Amino acid sequence: MTDPSRLPGKPTVLIVLLTALCALAGTVLLTAATVRHLPRRPAAAQEGDRPSPTPRSSSTREPGPPLCVIGSWQVAEDTVKIKFYTDADATTFTGSGRLFEFRPDGTGTEKHDNHVLKSTFEGNEIRIVSNGAQDFTWTTKDGTITYLTRTSSTLVYSYYDQRGLLDSHPAAGPGDLYDTNDFTCERGRAVESRRDVEYRSVWNRTTAYGVYG
Repeated sequence: MTDPSRLPGKPTVLIVLLTALCALAGTVLLTAATVRHLPRRPAAAQEGDRPSPTPRSSSTREPGPPLCVIGSWQVAEDTVKIKFYTDADATTFTGSGRLFEFRPDGTGTEKHDNHVLKSTFEGNEIRIVSNGAQDFTWTTKDGTITYLTRTSSTLVYSYYDQRGLLDSHPAAGPGDLYDTNDFTCERGRAVESRRDVEYRSVWNRTTAYGVYG
């Protein structure tokens, strides 16, 4: 183990908003089909009694979110580069276990329950532990997912090295995000990534929200 005196005398943890980890994923929306009971066939109308057909009015409908994104997911593997100390280079952190829900109305929730991101610095383990949840709005287009706004948050991040707790602070409150990540989704697996922070996250579908065929 490296002598702690080689670390900054009082390491200040850079308060970084983990935009790469601020939410999202997808799943399949199952729409229930209803059987309609049709009435008996009516008696044929007389020739002169037939009403003129009413032309259909044209209507357009906004496209909904991709079916694969809707539902709940659990993160199997997170990898992201984060600047932990203000006077040291960013290091690669890994973790797993975050939970997501994506709803058909374009809202979503991310939950952290003692979620841990781990890395090493000069031979010592460093950790970011988070608890709480945040709600957000989202949209997808052409192989990307965009987090539009954070509508609420109770997330708290705590930072540790070999000396114990260094700092603890809540995540940012409600506000605009407009963070866009690459996103692929197929059946029970989704992958979200972002090059500028070397972020990659692999998600597995769960049955916590929604029903899947």
